Amino acid sequence: MGEMPPSAFERAGARARGVESLEEPDRGTSASVGTRTLVPFGICLLAIVVVVGLGATLLARESVDRELEARASTAARLLDTSIARSRARLAADAEDLARGSRGRAETGTNAREALELEVVDFAIEHRLAHASVAERGLAVVDGRPHWRALPLARQLVRRASAAGGTATATGLSGRGEPLVLAAAEVKGQPERRVLLGRAMDRRFLAEAEAPLGVLMQIEAGGPAERPRWGERLRTVSLPLRLTDPRTARLDVTLSSQPLHQAVRGAGLVAAGCGLLVVVVLLGFLGALLRRSVLRPLGALRGAIERTEAGDYDVHLPLVGAAEVRTVSDAFNRMCRMVDQQRSGLEVLATTDSLTGLANHRTFHDALTSASASAARGEASFALICLDLDRFKQLNDSCGHPRGDEVLRAVASRLRQVPRGSDLAGRIGGEEFGILLAGADAQAGFEVAERVREAIKTIEVDGFRVDSSAGVAASPDDATDAGRLMDLADAALYQAKLAGRGRTCRFDPRISGPGAVEERRALVGELLSHPESVLSLFQPIVELERGSVVGYEALTRFASDRGTAPSDWFDLARNCGLGPELQALAVARALAVSDRPTGAWVSVNVDPRCWPPSRSGPRCRTTCAAS
Repeated sequence: MGEMPPSAFERAGARARGVESLEEPDRGTSASVGTRTLVPFGICLLAIVVVVGLGATLLARESVDRELEARASTAARLLDTSIARSRARLAADAEDLARGSRGRAETGTNAREALELEVVDFAIEHRLAHASVAERGLAVVDGRPHWRALPLARQLVRRASAAGGTATATGLSGRGEPLVLAAAEVKGQPERRVLLGRAMDRRFLAEAEAPLGVLMQIEAGGPAERPRWGERLRTVSLPLRLTDPRTARLDVTLSSQPLHQAVRGAGLVAAGCGLLVVVVLLGFLGALLRRSVLRPLGALRGAIERTEAGDYDVHLPLVGAAEVRTVSDAFNRMCRMVDQQRSGLEVLATTDSLTGLANHRTFHDALTSASASAARGEASFALICLDLDRFKQLNDSCGHPRGDEVLRAVASRLRQVPRGSDLAGRIGGEEFGILLAGADAQAGFEVAERVREAIKTIEVDGFRVDSSAGVAASPDDATDAGRLMDLADAALYQAKLAGRGRTCRFDPRISGPGAVEERRALVGELLSHPESVLSLFQPIVELERGSVVGYEALTRFASDRGTAPSDWFDLARNCGLGPELQALAVARALAVSDRPTGAWVSVNVDPRCWPPSRSGPRCRTTCAAS
């Protein structure tokens, strides 16, 4: 045999497994929307902050360079001013010495010696690097051999002679030491000059270093070097303007620590501000995500969990981003549609599709629940079993559509007569049941009579509908649901045996065990005479060909009691012999031997009494014999 296709239940299970696989993702390898959004955004912001910080650091470094160069230029200007003051002082001192303003009165050789002594004393007193008295045209005599070939000194003496007064200059010694020189003509001795020289040593440079807190050094020769950085120090080289044709440079060394501290502080402030901006932007984006996406998705998740639990009465607020609102609206519409379909399925599962009353299962569930309450002594109720009289005759005469109309009309009457707390249901073909909460047998009897009177108003094609009813009460008659149903059913068929069109209350004397034995004896007598069970055949014609294709077997009973065939079957079923009578009827129908060749026979059976194989060996033997 080939492989069977999957059933609807298997396909539904496969779909359910697929949905479960979708609903339970691998949480260990997935990240939330917030994480997937905020982490890349935060990394980008940090990268931007780092780039901006590096740029700010470079700009700050350039600013420090400019600031230090400006301070070095200021130091150079202060040095120029100090040199100018030193030249003026030396010129004034040389002029005082040359004019004898210091009290010298000797003349001749003594005057020359006295002048030299006075110049030497002055140089010692003021710590001058050079002091001498020079003859016109002669080499400078200063007691230091490497200065004797100083071209600048000779040039200075010549300028002083030409000017007839004093002259100053700046230059370098033979060893490269920077000097400030001044020459003045001796009063009364035009051929003689007083020459004073002051070295621009550390003591001299300290006057210009003190205001700015820098360190200066003058180097002979070479162009200005590029700025040099040391450990928290910066050296800036600047050209130094001298009278000497030889060149020199000024190295200014500054402390960059304060500026570096300021730059570091500014960098820390910038980094803090950048981090603050990152935190604020991340917080703003997080709040925006929570408001626009995460909270609506959380509400959607909660709604899905509620629908999984069976609660479809959910409504998501339409908030958040447009896409989220669209999803929420679609989910709301889906829940409404599923709830409507679910309600429709519940109605179909609990009600009879033809009459709208409770179906057999719903009615018996309610009966079981009410019986359990009655068994606990919590409440009492009455049960009515109602059956339409001669309904099969109406169906055969007027047709099944008319029969359906009668059943719907009966259901309408049943909904009108009982109270709202009562339950009416269709428990068989033309059999109905009513549960009366809080009622006893007498109240049930009265309600059954009112229902029967309401049903009598139904008339179809001249056929007036009548009914019979049986009443039983709990806990007076029984507390078991099945037993109570049997008692009400027994009362119903007691009413039918009494002539139909009436209501009977369950009475143990009539419908009790003795009555059951009596009915069993009556049906047993019928079974013991199979010839009293007759089969009549109603032909079934195919309209297209006009030929008989089959027969419907109708069972009739040769009895003088005047009992209808359906009542005989109900009586047999009520006393426990229904399967035996059904089997005998089938056997009698199939035993007819003169049936036309090719024609089939249909036999009506009660599903409550079939198959007969469940009802004992006698029934199985009867069917096997047929």
